[in-house]
Parts: sequence; structure tokens; C-alpha cells
Amino acid sequence: MKIYYIANIRIPTEKAHGIQVMKMCESFALSGVEVVLVVPNKKNPIKEDPIDFYGVKRIFKIIKLPVFDLGSSSAFLFILSSLTFYFSLYFFLLFKSRESSILYTRGEVALVLARLIPRKIFIWETHIKPGNMLRYEKALKRSSGIVTVTKYYADELIRDFGVLRENTLVAPDAVQLEDFIIDGNKGTFKKRLNLPSDTKIVLYTGHLYGWKGVDTLAEATPLLGEGITVVVVGGTDIDLVNFRAKYGDIKNLLIVGQKPYGEMKFYLNSADVLVIPNSAKSTTSQFYTSPLKLFEYMASGVPIVASDLVSIREILNDDNSVFFNPDDSKDLAEKIQGLLDGPDKGNRISSKAFTEVNKYTWTKRGHNIVEFIKNKTKNGQY
Repeated sequence: MKIYYIANIRIPTEKAHGIQVMKMCESFALSGVEVVLVVPNKKNPIKEDPIDFYGVKRIFKIIKLPVFDLGSSSAFLFILSSLTFYFSLYFFLLFKSRESSILYTRGEVALVLARLIPRKIFIWETHIKPGNMLRYEKALKRSSGIVTVTKYYADELIRDFGVLRENTLVAPDAVQLEDFIIDGNKGTFKKRLNLPSDTKIVLYTGHLYGWKGVDTLAEATPLLGEGITVVVVGGTDIDLVNFRAKYGDIKNLLIVGQKPYGEMKFYLNSADVLVIPNSAKSTTSQFYTSPLKLFEYMASGVPIVASDLVSIREILNDDNSVFFNPDDSKDLAEKIQGLLDGPDKGNRISSKAFTEVNKYTWTKRGHNIVEFIKNKTKNGQY
């Protein structure tokens, strides 16, 4: 089998979807599939080779198609870049029309494949429900299979949009365990990262978008006891400026900004508690997200405090984490303090989380999707 994974993204990128795409290409290849990642050739402040940047095996190809790229500072420029990518993609796939292959994509690229590439089998991995599902009606009908990251989303597609259950696969996001299992102790990791050595560390990694709920964690920080530092890792430049302007005066809140993916294992393992503070004010947060950080947290062996949301409870439960009421900074502070004051419970739930995360590896996810694709094509012939 040969898969062209098509993604309208900059590679490498500091955003989490880059990790997901590259890890999936690697896992498809490890399942015995010939894989070609097709992306736009955009200007990129990150000069490192994508394979090295993400630490994946050099077992798949990356093709960058020409685009008209003046940056993404406005919606117009993003649309212009996207349209030229789709133009290049059409002729690229037209040249490959006689080749037996599967097209695999995510996001709005499914619209293009459904309308412009009628003869090719394509699989659509959809993470976030589009605001206007009517635009995607043709994509839903034309795709040979749909992969979602939550059961809630798959059930909704079946119930409300007529998608056949046998045409859907629920595949939560995943983690590469060896990326987050490291030797050492918290003191060593704190020293390496220049974190306070004499305090407990409560840590969040990821973006600072409103629906991620980091504001709730910032507001909970002053409510915590003495000797606790809350560390926030991640965020775009503009989001960091706004977040620091809003919360930079909180004395025990340390905002360190974006860090290389390879350093995440040290940050996670330096912590005493890890937080997933997603907001209930967003439907994406409530029902459709499968945060990469969730699985990375589980792999680190550090206890987790998480928002009590449908999407999060598809993976976490009361035996492997502690839940708090979403958007409630007081309740979040109490749950964090409870874990710090009661390390036995923290050890128990983190051990359970580590055991259960073994079900959610990129290798297993890739294998499951490849088997799903084979079942969706006649006798496995491509």
C-alpha cells in the first residue's frame, strides 16, 4: 500500500498538529506502508530538517509543493497560499493518477479532494467539527473512511449526518513512550531547565488559546500554598505578550514560553502535578479534542489534574487522574493542593495512568488505521 498524506501546514511547525502528522507518517511506514507526506513549500523560521526536528525515523518521503507565500498575517494571505497549494496539489495528483495509492488528509483539504480528485480513494481524519458541516457534505459522502479522535464526534457523524458506522474509526491521539521515559530525578531536571529547586512544580504545556483554559490555571495560582511554582510552557509570540500582560505580576507563576519538543520530557518530569485545564465554554474543548499533552502527561508518570469534560473522560477516569470543575479556579487550586499534600494518591493515579497509556502509542494508532483502510478497500487491493 502507498499513502500520500496531504496536509496544508508548514513543516516543521511549533504547533502540535506538526507532531501528530509526522508521528503518523512514521507509524504508517512502520506498518509496512510506503508513505509520502505532501505539504506546501512555505517560508519557515525553523530551518532544521523536519525529520531531525521531530525525532522520527527517516522512513518516509516529504514533498513540498510550490505555493505563493507572503506569510499568514491575514486571512487573505492564508487563503491565497492555500489556493495555490491546492492548484499545485491538483496537478501533482493528476500526474500520479495512474498510480495505485490512498490519499489521507485532515482538515479542509478533504473539501478539495472530494471535489477535484474523484477517482482516488481518500481517508479523512477530522479532529474538530467544522462550523458549517453543510460545506463538508460532499467530503462526508466521498471519503472511503472517516477517522475521528473522539467517540462523541464519531457518534455525532453517524447520528446527525448519515455516516455509516462501518465507515468510521475512533482513533484518539497518542504518544511515543520512549520520548517521555527518562532517567534522572526532579532536582536534576529543574537544574537543567533553570527552574526553582526549592518549590513544588505545577506545570502546563501547550498553547494559550482561550479554550485551552490556561486562564483558569493562572487565576488558581495565587490560591495555592507557599512553596509552589506554577510553570506555563508554550504559546505563540503574540499570545505570550497578552498572557504576560495579564498575569505576569503573579509572583509564583513562571511563564517560560515556547520550548523545543525535545525538551518537553524534562519539563514534564520536573513537575509534581500536571494540569489539563480545558474550558467548558468551548464545544471543541468539551467534545472534540484529544490533546497530545494528555498522553504525554500519562507517559511521564506524574499525577494529572484535568477538567471534567466529556472529551477528557474518553481517556482519563477517576482511577488515573483527579478532575476539577471546568473554569473554576478555586476548585482547581483545591485539587492541586490536595495532590501535593497527599503524595500517596498522586503515586497511585500516576502509576495507573502510565499503565493505561500503553494502549495509546503512535505505532498502535498507525496500525489500527492501516487495518481500517484495508478493510475499506476491495480485498485489500490498491
